[in-house]
Amino acid sequence: MRLELKFLLKNAEIETDYRASIMSFFKYALEKKYSLLYKELYDSNNVKPFSFSVFLPDAKIDGHRYILSGNIFSVKFSSSDTALLFSFYNAMTNAVSLGYDYELPFENSLRLIKVSYSNTQKIASQKVLIKFLSPLLVRAHEKEGNKDRYLDYTSEDFGERLQDVVGFYLKTRGIKNGKITLKPIEAKRTVAVCMKLKFNCSYGEFELTARPDIIEELYLAGVGSRRSEGFGLFDIKCQIDDESADIEFTEGADV
Repeated sequence: MRLELKFLLKNAEIETDYRASIMSFFKYALEKKYSLLYKELYDSNNVKPFSFSVFLPDAKIDGHRYILSGNIFSVKFSSSDTALLFSFYNAMTNAVSLGYDYELPFENSLRLIKVSYSNTQKIASQKVLIKFLSPLLVRAHEKEGNKDRYLDYTSEDFGERLQDVVGFYLKTRGIKNGKITLKPIEAKRTVAVCMKLKFNCSYGEFELTARPDIIEELYLAGVGSRRSEGFGLFDIKCQIDDESADIEFTEGADV
């Protein structure tokens, strides 16, 4: 399942770097309810098996903020770790009961007013049509100069670097032979802001091919880089029953 969070803003606007504010609220609520889990997740550079997406109604950019059509916006939170998901659910319902206003830039604030959940699909196919709810980031680290590049789906080495990112994540979850392919269908490029940084990224519809267990892991935890900062969460539009989706795997390969 996925958590569905509904927030009330004091003013119908929010900064363009809204992911940083959502992450800050998550940390605040989690530390109040589960201080040990908070430290486990955030006191070290652990790989986190979750992602989230934010829906801002009729958002129109105005400088460093979005002007919205109403004071309510929503967040989807998803994790492949069931225990972690339930801990977040309890932390968020505790935040609702406390009813506190969390301060934001531009003399604004938000309050979590409702927590619910929605069911997710069981994956039975090796090929699915997906639509990104939050942009896909693919980080390429260059040892020379110790710099990072962020690629979109038109980048020459996009597929190779995506495989590197996904393969590393899957191994942290004990999943080997983590080969995937991602084919753009109705894809677009964009630039996203997070933690005062700007990233090239992709969104739209893609065809994802992998073993069903890998698709399910990525469906629940997100795909790509910086997932826990609100990137790489997708919905499955349909599962494709296609014999051509069969993938050959080499026994023992780690990707």
